[in-house]
Amino acid sequence: STKKDISLGNGYKISFRTIARSMDSWESWRSKKAKNLFPTLKKYSELIKFDSCEFRIPLQEIALLEALTERVSGELGTLLVEKFLKRPFIINEEILRDASEWRYIQAINRLRILSKKHKKHDLYEITLDLIARNGGWVFLPY
Repeated sequence: STKKDISLGNGYKISFRTIARSMDSWESWRSKKAKNLFPTLKKYSELIKFDSCEFRIPLQEIALLEALTERVSGELGTLLVEKFLKRPFIINEEILRDASEWRYIQAINRLRILSKKHKKHDLYEITLDLIARNGGWVFLPY
């Protein structure tokens, strides 16, 4: 896997790494038969132009899962997702399904717990289905 760290000064850095998933079953997700995650992330992002720069911003479903990935945001991500769950929203189940085939099963579990806590029953049912399909009924404690 590729890994590159860029130091920004003042103790901040940006870490880049290759993210891949198995084309086989959940149990063999670490195998060498891997597919790059970038096309999926690109598919579920919006291109934003700002002056002469272009940025890809993930759609809300990917942003929710990234926020619930502890290595990325920790407790702040959980607080942001709870704030999001308090307002009306529509979730695209297809995006969550595609994303859950990757490394997001732990984030899906966290989303399951939060959706139950905030009485978002439709989202809770979606997360149960995704865990059953991609996580082998592995429910992680929060």
